Amino acid sequence: MKKLIIAAMAVGLLSVNAQASTARITVMGDGFGGGAGTVTGGGSLFYNDDLNVFYNPSYINDGGNWAIVQKAGTASFAGGAMSMGSLNLGLFFNQATVASGTGPITVIVGGDTGIKWGAGVEFTHAGPGPMGMNLKAGVQIADLDPFVHFTVLNGDVSANNNLTVGARYHWGDWTPFAFFNSAGDPAATRLGLGFGRSMKVKEAMLMYSLAYTGTPDTGTYALPFQLSAEGDVNTWMVLRGGFMYDIHTAAAGARLGLGFKVAGALVDWAVGGGSAFGDYANIDSTAIDIGHGFFTNVGLTYKW
Repeated sequence: MKKLIIAAMAVGLLSVNAQASTARITVMGDGFGGGAGTVTGGGSLFYNDDLNVFYNPSYINDGGNWAIVQKAGTASFAGGAMSMGSLNLGLFFNQATVASGTGPITVIVGGDTGIKWGAGVEFTHAGPGPMGMNLKAGVQIADLDPFVHFTVLNGDVSANNNLTVGARYHWGDWTPFAFFNSAGDPAATRLGLGFGRSMKVKEAMLMYSLAYTGTPDTGTYALPFQLSAEGDVNTWMVLRGGFMYDIHTAAAGARLGLGFKVAGALVDWAVGGGSAFGDYANIDSTAIDIGHGFFTNVGLTYKW
């Protein structure tokens, strides 16, 4: 009986903590219907996921030790986080495209001194060209999680400044969030704000959010409403679903996903499809049978 209780507790902890993959974010949403672009860095602004370290590095202190390998269409990345003394360190390869070039390397360091803090740098360069770099920092103060990004393009700060500031606030089940991205080109300056809620419904988690994201200079904007659910089917399987509706344009879409838990590992899978000729990156294709790229987006996360 004692072994069964311990096993059940382990499964429960895994369900709560093993949350890190682009496949999961792809299904459940980022808070802006994709409109936040590189601001979220692959994470979500209205619920917790270990990939949120890519917009607020202070979250490197919350996930423990973990490693991930992700395959999303033709894009792949790998990396992980671990504790080293009083610090928590993260190293990731090819997670997001930085200002110029491809194949970025991301280094994150954080600690907890009463206030959780974190700092990160993403850097890359294309061929013989100069390096692109993105600097990030964030903290967690009481229920407020502010963050800041600064991008240096081609090594020239004065000509290519790109500053982003944002924050999340934890207010019970509710999470208001916002960001402002000031680009060198005013037509590319973006603003986003919204709120989300995460609540337990029986044995599942139900999450929804409503946001505004747009470019004030051009007058273009979106009003995405996102609804998602996640719950354990049994001790080794998680079922997910997500729906997004843009109130402004009436564009809509739905996605499904699965998670398979084995010991300390979690395999996340976003159901998708593409053309018969291998366009597996199209997660929203109407063709989702096995012959049309059924395994569009898969990630393996291991925690210890």
